[in-house]
Amino acid sequence: MSASTRIATRYAKSLLDLARERGSLDAVTDNMRHFQISVKNADLHSLLKSPIVSTDKKQKVLDALFGDYEEMTSAFFRIVTDKRREEVLPDIANAYIEQYNLEQGISKLKVTSATPLETSAIDAIKAKLLAGGLITDNVELELVIDPDILGGFVIEVGDKLYDSSVANQLSKL
Repeated sequence: MSASTRIATRYAKSLLDLARERGSLDAVTDNMRHFQISVKNADLHSLLKSPIVSTDKKQKVLDALFGDYEEMTSAFFRIVTDKRREEVLPDIANAYIEQYNLEQGISKLKVTSATPLETSAIDAIKAKLLAGGLITDNVELELVIDPDILGGFVIEVGDKLYDSSVANQLSKL
């Protein structure tokens, strides 16, 4: 485990514990999910990682973009930035969501298919994974359409990958 991963895990645990203790778990979790998506923007990600941009400017940008977040989340961002750890904020958000999902028994399931799947097919996939003990009843589902796989589907559950795509079968031949 890298040093930044350890730091992110500690900060995430502290925020999760504090949010639970103060009854703001839902609001903080929503904020962290939103931030997790927002930081995928290359410009924002680069800004947080940049050693050239001052901490004050980074804090002003964070306040401008995320100032309407729950007060605990905003205060947390200020503390992290004051400690000059803002480059770890994306990792903290990821670690927070992972810890929250683990605590709540939420399984993360990503299904990639060449074309949109029918609801019955999605339900069948969930049922099979549930019967196999790979997911829980509480599933966070992400559906992705990728025509490059040609047909079939690719399932990601946690750190496991099940690839039954036509593209994968062809590459094996």
